[in-house]
Amino acid sequence: MFRIQRTLFLGLGFISSLSIFIILEDKNLLAIGHINKLYLLSGVLGVLLDYCIMQAICHLGPAYAISIVLVAQLTMAVLIDTLGWFGFEKAPLP
Repeated sequence: MFRIQRTLFLGLGFISSLSIFIILEDKNLLAIGHINKLYLLSGVLGVLLDYCIMQAICHLGPAYAISIVLVAQLTMAVLIDTLGWFGFEKAPLP
């Protein structure tokens, strides 16, 4: 049953992304060679992250797994803001 849910989750994400791309972009879909490599890498990492989160939910339970994800996201946001990573202006903690 969980395999069906994973397939549905990733499949619906792909279909919705593809639909939005076709509607909003006026480019050839097969012109992958002209796409910024960072965008391609972020897409692959996004799918990998989704897969890892689904595995964590399966092994740890939904509450614990999502709690870990939220704490990690908040920690990274604080680090990015306070240290000025990625070209952001440094914002010290109050």
